[in-house]
Amino acid sequence: MRIDMKIQGLDKLIDKFSGSDQLMRELSQNLAEASIDLVKEGFDGQVDPYGKRWKETARGGEILSDTGAMKNGWKVKGFSRNRFQITGSVPYTSYHQTGVPKNNLVARKMVPDGRMARKWLNEYSELAEDILEEYFG
Repeated sequence: MRIDMKIQGLDKLIDKFSGSDQLMRELSQNLAEASIDLVKEGFDGQVDPYGKRWKETARGGEILSDTGAMKNGWKVKGFSRNRFQITGSVPYTSYHQTGVPKNNLVARKMVPDGRMARKWLNEYSELAEDILEEYFG
């Protein structure tokens, strides 16, 4: 499963500093890495990016955590000055993200889809502030 995220919600920041390729690439890389941390936090809390608890399984216990492969399989696939891409390396990750109703598999979102999750946007904003402070004091 591949997730391609354009840095949205930070458009004014991007416009202001778009002349600094190095800064923007560093920001994008850091946002990608933060996204993976946020995915792992979701696994730890058994919640989607919007804070909604994942539906329990019939067998009980931790959800999507039998081997830890799905949680730990997320990697930065690429980044540029205004976007980044993370990917889940386990082949069935996308089925759990979207659900498969005909197989009675409910969606247990690991990454935002459609609208940006507030928690993720807050994390991105804090990270951007830290990087800007590092660059400009």
